[in-house]
Amino acid sequence: MIILFSLLFLLAVVLLVFLFRSYTSLPYKIALLILPFNAIADIMVDFSLLGEIHFGEIRGAILLIYVLAMLPFIRLNGPARTVVIWLIYLLPLIFFSSDIIYSFQVYSKVVIAYLMLPIGIWLFRSKRSFSKLCVSLVITSYIYVIGFCIFQYFDLGEVIYTDEGFSTFGGGQAKFTQILTYAVIAFPFSLHMSDSLNKQRIVHILGHLASAIIIILVFHRSSIYALLFGYLVLVIVGYQRKNILKLSLIILLVIFSISTFFYPSMYESLFVISGERDFLLENEFESSRGRLSELYFVERNFTNYTTIEILFGQELFNGRVLTDSYRIYKSARPLHIDYVVVLLGAGVVGLFMYFYIYWKMTLSIINRSKSLPNTIKKGYLATFLGLLIACLSMSLSNQIWGLSSLSTFFLFTGAMIGFPTSFKKT
Repeated sequence: MIILFSLLFLLAVVLLVFLFRSYTSLPYKIALLILPFNAIADIMVDFSLLGEIHFGEIRGAILLIYVLAMLPFIRLNGPARTVVIWLIYLLPLIFFSSDIIYSFQVYSKVVIAYLMLPIGIWLFRSKRSFSKLCVSLVITSYIYVIGFCIFQYFDLGEVIYTDEGFSTFGGGQAKFTQILTYAVIAFPFSLHMSDSLNKQRIVHILGHLASAIIIILVFHRSSIYALLFGYLVLVIVGYQRKNILKLSLIILLVIFSISTFFYPSMYESLFVISGERDFLLENEFESSRGRLSELYFVERNFTNYTTIEILFGQELFNGRVLTDSYRIYKSARPLHIDYVVVLLGAGVVGLFMYFYIYWKMTLSIINRSKSLPNTIKKGYLATFLGLLIACLSMSLSNQIWGLSSLSTFFLFTGAMIGFPTSFKKT
C-alpha cells in the first residue's frame, strides 16, 4: 500500500511539473489559493473523508505535491538556497528517529511551510501580483472570522483551556489566531499597496478589525504577545503611527462594548492562564508551568548527549520521547518551543542554519528596499520586521508543528522579497 501510494505521489509530481511548464500562470493562481485553502482545511481538519483519511492529510498531500513540483522552476539564491540546504540537511536525520513515520510527517509540514519562501519570491514579482496576495490574505481572514462565529453560535469544535472557554476549529485549536496575527500586522502595508477602491478598502479594514478583536477574545497568549510586539515595531519605526493608534483605540472600544457578553469566558481564560493548567507535571515541578519545565529537562538531556549528538541532534521532530521519558505531562505532548525542537532534533548545526534563514531573509529585505521609492520603503521595512518579530515570538509556542501559520509567514515575506524587482531606483 505504501509503495503504491509513493508511486502515485511521484506520478502526480511529474504530471504537475509538465503542467506548470505549459501554463505559466497556473502556479501563480494556485499560490493565491493556498492561504484560503489552508483556512478551510484548518476548519475541517478533523472531518474524515474517504474512510480513515481526514481532510488534514489530503491538504498536506496536495500542498507537498505542489511545492515539490515547483522546485525545478525556482531559481535558488539568497534565503531560498539556504532554506533548501537546511531541508536537505534535515532529511537523513529522520532515519535516526525512534518513530520514523512521525518524524517524517512533521518534516513534511516543515518542507511545505519553508518552501513557501522561494515560491513567494519567484511568483510575486510585481506590485500587482503582491496586491492580489494581500486580497487573498484578507479573504483568508474572513474565512477564519466567519468560521469562528459559526462555531461559537452552534457550539461546535473543540474547547480549549477550560470547559467554559471559546470553541475553536478542529485539530487546529487556537492556532488559527497566529494566521490572523500575521494578517493584522501586514494590514497597514497591504492597504497601502492595494489597488482596491474605497468600498473594497472598507472591506479590508473591517476584516482585519474583526481579526484583531478575535485574537484578543480567544486570548491565545503567543498570538497576543506577537501582535503587540509586531505593532510596537511599526510604531517605533514610525510607519502609519496615527492610523495604528486609531485602530488600537477602536479595537479597545469594541471589546469594551461587547465585554458584557463574553465576560465569563474571558475571565475564565485569564484565571486558567494565571493558574495551573490541565497538563501538570507529575514530579518535582508539579506546581510549575510545563512549558518552563521543558527547558530544565531539555538542558538536562542535552548535557548527556555525545559530541555527535550535540552537533547533529537526535530524534528529529520527535520531542515526545523527551516529554514521555521524564513524564513532563499527564498525556503525550510534543515540545512547545520550536528552537528547542530544532536543537534536540537537528543539533547545534541545525539550529544555526535555522536562524541563518531568518538572517538571510533580513539581508535580502534590506537590499531590496534600496530599490524602492521613499513612499514605500519605510512601510516595507517596518512590516517585514514586525512580521519577523511576531514569527520569532510565536515560535515559542510550537509553530513548527502546524502548517498554516508558517506557510502564511513565508509566502507573504517571500512575496515581499520578490516584488521590489519591478521598481527602479529613485
